[in-house]
Amino acid sequence: MNIFKIAVDIITKVMNKGFSFKKELRKTYAKYQFTEEEKARLEDLILGVINHYLELEYYLEPYLYKKTKDETKNLLLIAIYLLIYRQENLELVIEEVCKVAILKNKGVSNFARRTLRSFSKNRTRDLGNLIAIDRLSIEYSYPLWLVSYLLKDYSYRDVTKILKQEDFEEKNLTKMAIRQLKLEDQKIGLDLWASRESSTLLSDKLKKGKLYAVLNQKKKQKQLKRYLGKMNKKNVRPVLISPLVLQDAIKDDSLDFVLVNAPSSNLVNYKKEKDLKYKLSLSGIKEIISIQKAVLDEISALLKVGGEFVYYTNTVNKDENERVIVSFLENNPNYKLIKEVSYDNSEVIGYIAYLRKIA
Repeated sequence: MNIFKIAVDIITKVMNKGFSFKKELRKTYAKYQFTEEEKARLEDLILGVINHYLELEYYLEPYLYKKTKDETKNLLLIAIYLLIYRQENLELVIEEVCKVAILKNKGVSNFARRTLRSFSKNRTRDLGNLIAIDRLSIEYSYPLWLVSYLLKDYSYRDVTKILKQEDFEEKNLTKMAIRQLKLEDQKIGLDLWASRESSTLLSDKLKKGKLYAVLNQKKKQKQLKRYLGKMNKKNVRPVLISPLVLQDAIKDDSLDFVLVNAPSSNLVNYKKEKDLKYKLSLSGIKEIISIQKAVLDEISALLKVGGEFVYYTNTVNKDENERVIVSFLENNPNYKLIKEVSYDNSEVIGYIAYLRKIA
């Protein structure tokens, strides 16, 4: 079992073939026995390269042939990551790389050795020679179209800060969203795309009220039901239903509050799944927005007059946040926006809108 070889295989599957990092890692852990130290090393190699992929690729590009295979390139990217970000010894890195390269053939091993020695002798390519938008894309390893997409709503300085994500205080959006709800006993509400955290917090806040925790996957619904049973949360009922057909199951004007943890692109919120930023597409974002709008339309008739409605996402994309709410309010003048929490006013990587039904 060679940690470098396994890392190359997973990186190639994720970055060149569209596989999921989390799923590939789970399969690997099921197949091999690792010590905790080996797991930490493996995950550092994979996540380090994935998170800095475009930057490392830019540094390596002058040393590659047009026909260099993905596996060889990714092996070299691991080496460059270790040299730049982990400051590891060149000879030790070459030794580890060549153990994997020789499995292909001696030519690949010699190429890897020559490339890494040449790379170590030369200065890394200067990002300062790039135009501003290209530099943002490469320095923070976000696809160019995604950087351009963010720049339509945010300044260059803000996009830099958003992509860098080093100066942000970690904030729990679920707790922040629920804090907006002024709940009392006997209230009846809906927790859409419910989680253990949201259902537990709402249950504690409701006391004698009733909460329907809506999920659209049977496995998740069963898991939440078991968890709530163990926690003795008797005022929460997990229900399996598509959020797109809520009006078929719930009477109009019957709810006191609705909490919606809306599906989103998670734009720049990729701390746990670094590979998702490369898989996102404009068509995918448009599909998410259409689902968000359809769900809000379903909810609009369900609340009582005076009912509270909190919508929140884990993205900074205004097309999925502010503009979705603006569209909803235009179509539903009987709702009023009470408060917004966003990057613009709170520097959060996410969005919360608190609305009330006024007529």
